[in-house]
Amino acid sequence: MKNPHALLRAADQIAAVESLRRLDDVGMLYEMDVSWDYYQVPKELLPVLGAGCSTFFVPNMSGEPVMYRNYDYRHYPLNDRSKDITNVAVVVHAHNPKAKYRSVGVSDAFWLDRSEGRMITGSLDDGVTDISALALSPYLCMDALNEAGLAVSIMALSVRADWNEIAYEEGLRRAQEPYKLHFTLETPGETPSPTAKGSSVGSVALNHADKKAWLCSKVCPAQNVPGRPNTSHTLLMRMMIDRCATVDEALALAGSFNVCCALPGSDFHVMVCDRSGRSVVLEWVGDELKVVEAACCTNYRLSYEDGFRGDDRRYECLKAGLERFPRAMPEDLGELLLRFVAQVPGQSADRSKTLFSSVYNTVKGTLRLFLFGDFSRSWSFGIDG
Repeated sequence: MKNPHALLRAADQIAAVESLRRLDDVGMLYEMDVSWDYYQVPKELLPVLGAGCSTFFVPNMSGEPVMYRNYDYRHYPLNDRSKDITNVAVVVHAHNPKAKYRSVGVSDAFWLDRSEGRMITGSLDDGVTDISALALSPYLCMDALNEAGLAVSIMALSVRADWNEIAYEEGLRRAQEPYKLHFTLETPGETPSPTAKGSSVGSVALNHADKKAWLCSKVCPAQNVPGRPNTSHTLLMRMMIDRCATVDEALALAGSFNVCCALPGSDFHVMVCDRSGRSVVLEWVGDELKVVEAACCTNYRLSYEDGFRGDDRRYECLKAGLERFPRAMPEDLGELLLRFVAQVPGQSADRSKTLFSSVYNTVKGTLRLFLFGDFSRSWSFGIDG
């Protein structure tokens, strides 16, 4: 059943969303072909463009560099944590006529309608939900690989909280709102930590012993180097995939932009790998681009200690696996390592389930995809299909 796409007028945009096809039984996984010039975004879709994870990179036993990635997140409409919803993954085959390279990547459709939360299981072919925004799926790929062998992956980072004291009565009232994670402090004199995990803009901390309350605010990280155009992390990733063949080319591109976060309290780093076997992690600290030579990363900064890492078991597991197989790792063991660090629903307060897992072979140009930590079933794709 074809869904409506009322915001689209151009034939090639309509062709993109109408190429959508379901790949599983319940509507958690779809595939589409995008061949329109998505550098020219229709004004009707601009509002759409307003992640916890684990990634590692190691050659297989044939010497082919492979990127492994878990995309971990938990979604809620309007961030209402009382209403957990199931996302939809869309495999995107991007062939922009103005791009240098074709690519395959995995988009999280939730971000195309994050305020209403309508992009959920089965909605993309229910005959009712408007899917106009799917034309922008190339910009919402959480990971991707191009035909030249460049692979990218984005991972969310925590941002330090600024706790501003408010009236205790106001704190009690705000703490009744279901949309945020709130904190209770047990010790007299205790104040909320700037590195409290799970805090977000609008979170409340209460110290009942002292009858004090604090409201959380966070900055919106952004570079501000004069003379550079602004972009976001995911738009930069799309430009890398469309234009770059090597890590060096991707670094040159990244250094030509101010990278800005879209929302207060959000920040990200990006892993970039290429067919030669090189892998780096890009982090933005103030106006400086930090480049860390690394074969794995999770949701904590590598360029400096930010106070959030603590006992990061996923990162330590990945490091241990790579130390055991420093030169090459069998792909079945790579998938086993992904499975070992996958997150079961309910494990943590914020990013608490693995939505999909990707395995990209940079030489063969292939993607193997698993859903929701289920490694008993997979789907395989090439650059074109």
